[in-house]
Amino acid sequence: MAAKRPRTVIKMTKYTKIFTIGLSLLVGLAATAFAQNDSTFSLNAQLLVAARQSDVEGVQQSLARGALANSRNRLGKTALFMAIEKNQMEIFSMMLNAGADVNLASLEKVTPLIAASYSGNANMVSRLIAKGAKLEEEDRLHKSALVYAAGMGHNKVVDVLLGAGALVDAVNKHNERNPGKEIIYLNHSAVDPDLTNNKCSYWHFRFDADTSMKMEAMTTFIKDMPSVKKIYLLNQNYSHGEQAVSYTHLTL
Repeated sequence: MAAKRPRTVIKMTKYTKIFTIGLSLLVGLAATAFAQNDSTFSLNAQLLVAARQSDVEGVQQSLARGALANSRNRLGKTALFMAIEKNQMEIFSMMLNAGADVNLASLEKVTPLIAASYSGNANMVSRLIAKGAKLEEEDRLHKSALVYAAGMGHNKVVDVLLGAGALVDAVNKHNERNPGKEIIYLNHSAVDPDLTNNKCSYWHFRFDADTSMKMEAMTTFIKDMPSVKKIYLLNQNYSHGEQAVSYTHLTL
């Protein structure tokens, strides 16, 4: 029995080495993963600090190194949100191009569209809508982008929101909340095709041709004019202007 003990000790030592090597590999992998997560967290923090300080170069570098476009600070604000607060159009454009979520709200349920409408930047509002910003969203005070824009006297923003169908959403919501007291929206200048397509409402009636109809009429007339060799599109940099360009290219 005494002669067999050394073999047992040798086997145990072999298995112990294997176990130790395996454990070391696992610890190494865990440490690497932790370092990567820590690095990503650091980049996200750098992005948010740069956005808060309106540091265009800092934002660009953070995104290039892998910072997440939808990173949020302790108040739930993204770099896109802070660019709107700072009226920083360059960072705003950079974050949109990076794929920032245009509907990601702060902890106060303030969306980028509400923030831009409150500040009165019609260009930002138009671009957010073009990227899919929801018009009907409300903050914790149950106020929408349209309510803030109208309350602050930002007439250009109000026009953009109305053109995109914000009032249709408001009418729908009112009628849902007040059965028996429904109202009808008679729209004399509705140019957004979505108002009678994706956003079609029983309570909304348009009395004007939309952008797609107007562009189709114009291009149908132009195509029968061989003397016309070139067409230049000079359009507003908001939803209606962008739609005019899109439908012109589509119908020519």
